[in-house]
Amino acid sequence: MRKLYFIPIILLIHFSCKNDLKKTEVSTSLPTNISYAQGFEIENFDDHKVLKIYNPWPGADKIYTYLLKMNEYQIEGEDNYDGIIQIPVQNLVVTSTTHIPSLEMLGVEKLLVGFPNLNYISSEKTRQLIENDEIKELGKNEDINTEVLIDLSPDVVVTFAVEGGN
Repeated sequence: MRKLYFIPIILLIHFSCKNDLKKTEVSTSLPTNISYAQGFEIENFDDHKVLKIYNPWPGADKIYTYLLKMNEYQIEGEDNYDGIIQIPVQNLVVTSTTHIPSLEMLGVEKLLVGFPNLNYISSEKTRQLIENDEIKELGKNEDINTEVLIDLSPDVVVTFAVEGGN
């Protein structure tokens, strides 16, 4: 009688331990057609994008590669990127007044949470955000108050470079 119970248990274990391998499709990239801007390219995948920046300043020889993630899932090879940015970006800091018109043109100036030398901003839209205390002062560009910056916890800090040393 014991053998009758033993055989179905062995069969059950044998068939339940079957290893079903699910095939995952390899994600192919589609390039973004960029008409006017130069110095970068964007590759589109199903669940992420790859941004490559060429010549970020005159004489630069390194290509900077960023992973733009659309979800919280782990992407293979994340350690190989110079940075990982969760998109869509919820808030950001920029460090040059030349960035402000681009934010306004895109209609995302309300994402701006910090800026160095607020008195240099002349845009009416952005000045209103400053007056409403929605954009915080970060100090001087060469000496940004890192405590305030960390406290703001922006998704992205957009800077500018004149040369590789700064």
